[in-house]
Amino acid sequence: MLFLVVGGVLIGLTGHVGLLSAVLMLVAVAVPLILLPGKVAALWPYPAELEQGKGLRFYAPFNEIYVPVEGVDRVKWSWLWTGWVVRLKRRRGLLTGFIIHVAWGGQGRELAEAIEKELPHK
Repeated sequence: MLFLVVGGVLIGLTGHVGLLSAVLMLVAVAVPLILLPGKVAALWPYPAELEQGKGLRFYAPFNEIYVPVEGVDRVKWSWLWTGWVVRLKRRRGLLTGFIIHVAWGGQGRELAEAIEKELPHK
């Protein structure tokens, strides 16, 4: 809403649609469309749970995503994402995986190891 208001104020002050006001208004509309329907908000889930032998459940704002164990490709530590990246075999919306952030501490590491043990080894 803030970006829409600021974009509108810029248009009102200048009398025309400038680049900055257009970008602000585009971002205000595009970000919610990407985060919610595209499920990108689930990239960094806040809780996650593992159902032994069945699958994973990731919780994100306005989303709960269930992934069967067969739908997980791999679990790998990433310095770039500062956490364990859970890659999916099939994309869910715009989401190709989840990140168990290092801020989860020991619980995150244990969850990543448990997920990796559940995967059928290639």
